[in-house]
Amino acid sequence: MSEPESGNGPAPYRICPICQEPGADALTHLLVTESGGAYPRYTHPGCAAAVGAPQVGVSR
Repeated sequence: MSEPESGNGPAPYRICPICQEPGADALTHLLVTESGGAYPRYTHPGCAAAVGAPQVGVSR
């Protein structure tokens, strides 16, 4: 599944899980499954900073 093209920033379907508003563009979590699937979670930078969301990293 590819993101729709947008000349004005992040894809409109990226809803911030913190404020529930569209336009989230800061990647805070990335789950990669053993089968190679990837599931990203995006927030707004200000929302992520307000709640202390982690930077994307590797966890096992």
